[in-house]
Amino acid sequence: MKQSYQQFEIDRGAALYSSNCEECHADGSGVPGVNLRTGQFPAGSTDENIISAIRNGIPGTMMPPHEFAPADLSALLAYVRSLAADHSTPMKMGDPERGKSLFESHGCFSCHRVGDKGSYAALNLSDIGLLHPPSYIERALLDPDSSLAGAPESGQLRIVTKQGRVITGRRLNDDTYTIQLMDDRQNLVSLDRSDLRSVTNVEESPMPSLKGKLTDAQISDLVAYLSTLRSTPALAAPAQFGAPAGVGSGFGGGRGRGRGPAPARSRASAPIAPQTTQPTQPAAQPGGRQE
Repeated sequence: MKQSYQQFEIDRGAALYSSNCEECHADGSGVPGVNLRTGQFPAGSTDENIISAIRNGIPGTMMPPHEFAPADLSALLAYVRSLAADHSTPMKMGDPERGKSLFESHGCFSCHRVGDKGSYAALNLSDIGLLHPPSYIERALLDPDSSLAGAPESGQLRIVTKQGRVITGRRLNDDTYTIQLMDDRQNLVSLDRSDLRSVTNVEESPMPSLKGKLTDAQISDLVAYLSTLRSTPALAAPAQFGAPAGVGSGFGGGRGRGRGPAPARSRASAPIAPQTTQPTQPAAQPGGRQE
């Protein structure tokens, strides 16, 4: 391994591997004489050799040429290298329909929202498959704290105001002057930074780990279902389902931080009521204003 790779590169490579390579190479093996987990590369083991094999194929073998953008080739190389370094586990996709049934029967809607159904207490998953590859989703289900560490801006904050009021909630957005949170009662709270005594990241994710609670097959089914949730554009989804424009979603979150105009500054909060029809305006505005 000539260089270290960022986790997002490995995740991107895992998604590409799952859709383009896994049919033959399975979990890194599957082809006689080739075991990517042990670094067995018959066409050569340098980065240049591996990229050439992917791009040009290997004459006389079943390995065909593939057309990938340079960034995708780099991501595939990062993932293949991670297999040998045992930094990642190949993601085998399950059945999305079974995964949907699991999502509905295991109470996921009590915290999360998909489309027009579910709660606003936790992250909106309507476009999770668009924002993150399957390997990231699997890691977020099995080890939520690790995914939180990779994107602390998407986690919970504990805020103490100068008046001694304590507020804990999920960060939605912040700028130079304000911080917006969704508290555990689904209230949208907007606070002036000048009125705050302290702002602290909560170290543990509120998302419980599913490790040991579901089988490997069930986890694969759930990941397959979540990966299909990609019909809503990343920036349009939050406004569509009751959060301010520019607020991101997905497990890792943070994509909406600081984007778009900040909501009007106020120390008040307002409950966000679920919509039964397609809303044309956010269901709630900071400061308790309903439109």
